[in-house]
Amino acid sequence: MKRQWDIEELIEHFTLVEDDLEFLANKTGPTRLGCALLLKCFQFEGRFPPAKHDIPRSVVDYIAHQLKLDAALYAQYDWEGRTVKGHRTQIREHLAFREATNLDTEEMAGWLVTHVLASVQGLAVRTTTTTRLEEKGPLAAIWYQMLPNVGEKETVTRRRFYDVSN
Repeated sequence: MKRQWDIEELIEHFTLVEDDLEFLANKTGPTRLGCALLLKCFQFEGRFPPAKHDIPRSVVDYIAHQLKLDAALYAQYDWEGRTVKGHRTQIREHLAFREATNLDTEEMAGWLVTHVLASVQGLAVRTTTTTRLEEKGPLAAIWYQMLPNVGEKETVTRRRFYDVSN
């Protein structure tokens, strides 16, 4: 997270809205401030700060002001114990998030291969093939231009210039 924030950015990204305040209603003092900071950081970055000191002082001050708390209370917030773990769980539930599983990772990898790799494959093949052909000289570049489509160019190019020469 960046260290310097101007007031407009603080207002845009770290203002507690009614739903946030309702979520924090049963918490007091350092627990309220710490949980509010975790909540807003998670909403902003999609992850929790790795360490207590990773939350910039200006963000702590801004959120403490909204809660009418002294920002110094943040020093008392237990970052290592059950409280912070419980707050992270509560925040994920409140925002309908859950921790990723191995199955999620496999599904995401499959989706990326199917949807993203397929769409960028032609561009990558063209770039790689063109670079390799330029290394082989002008006749290779002319031969490349004569092939009718990227798929055929990729297959023939790999066979003729990559496998044989490497």
